[in-house]
Amino acid sequence: MSQSPITHQWPLRIYYEDTDAGGVVYHANYLKFFERARTEYFASWYEEDLFEFQTRLNCQFAVKTVSIDYIKSALLGQHCIVETSIIKQTPARLFFEQVLKLKATDVVLCQATVQVVCLTAQGKPRRLP
Repeated sequence: MSQSPITHQWPLRIYYEDTDAGGVVYHANYLKFFERARTEYFASWYEEDLFEFQTRLNCQFAVKTVSIDYIKSALLGQHCIVETSIIKQTPARLFFEQVLKLKATDVVLCQATVQVVCLTAQGKPRRLP
């Protein structure tokens, strides 16, 4: 996958609540990590939070598709980085590449491609602001 020139990095520590009884991150939690990182990516563009931005511009972002590849388990206590970049944009959609890496070694643990669509408050597609 190619990277956009702007890649946002969001630090993450793996907590007990993220893991199963063996200290391994539960698979669905990677989606939560990626969601938080995309929210922080949007927040880095504007000096307002995502909800205020969406309300002001009458747009909502909704995930349409996710393709995720679990490469190696993230473990309790590890310090990681989620790298987020836009790899494609259409008038109403953004395509993100997101990669979860170990902070100390840059070993890739998980990666995903996420398609996000822009909708009005009534749920109809609209152009990106």
